[in-house]
Amino acid sequence: MEYTGLVNKFKVNRPLTEEERRNRLDPAKRLEVAPNYFSSTIRMNSRYLEVADKYYGWKGALTFVTGALLVVCVAMAWLFANIFFVDGLMGNANERTANMLLGGGPLLFSIVVISAFLWLIFRECFRLTHYPIRLQRDLRMVHVFRLDGTVLSVPWDKAFFTLGR
Repeated sequence: MEYTGLVNKFKVNRPLTEEERRNRLDPAKRLEVAPNYFSSTIRMNSRYLEVADKYYGWKGALTFVTGALLVVCVAMAWLFANIFFVDGLMGNANERTANMLLGGGPLLFSIVVISAFLWLIFRECFRLTHYPIRLQRDLRMVHVFRLDGTVLSVPWDKAFFTLGR
């Protein structure tokens, strides 16, 4: 699963890797390979071809797994909150300090983990399933829709095309 751009940011203004140089695609040269499309073509007409930036069939997997872990963490936080508030603050005076430590530390840790899981869920749920790349044949331009909502437009001949993983 490819989460670049969703969890960690794309690196920009960086030198090309050796793999990227090796897998460079020349727009003027035809390759004799079978296309691996993965439902990537969005729209095609006489002016442009619009494709998805990457395979998006895995979208939702992060939310599903994180949501399941979130349920477990919320249950544990509830348990530790009971230990902290009920046994620690209102329980037996002799065991109060131990119960506050036993419930308070894990409760704080659970809150941090729950916050991280919620951040991941919101990162995936409130993003688009894919970001289109438009190859405009008539103007020889490449338009890339970015995560921040802007569009990067590059002349076809100046773009560096490479195969990804």
